[in-house]
Amino acid sequence: MLHKGDPTSGAILLVGQIKGRDPVLFERYPALDGSLTWHRVTLSLVGEDAEITKYWKARTQRDPDLWVLELDVASTERLDGLLAADA
Repeated sequence: MLHKGDPTSGAILLVGQIKGRDPVLFERYPALDGSLTWHRVTLSLVGEDAEITKYWKARTQRDPDLWVLELDVASTERLDGLLAADA
């Protein structure tokens, strides 16, 4: 956990990494059908640790209820599977 948000109403931002490298941001928000799904955030930041950290820290300044989680897995397929399973 990189930042603890509000336990009942905080949005979730996820920093996904593959074996500690190539971080990618995801945010969970409602789809058109009302279900919660994960969406990639700002593709230009993929793989840039310092820029991703700067991004989520700025977001928590504007939204202190935001949760920021970090998930480090063995493969892209595993990360995609975990995000799909949560939907």
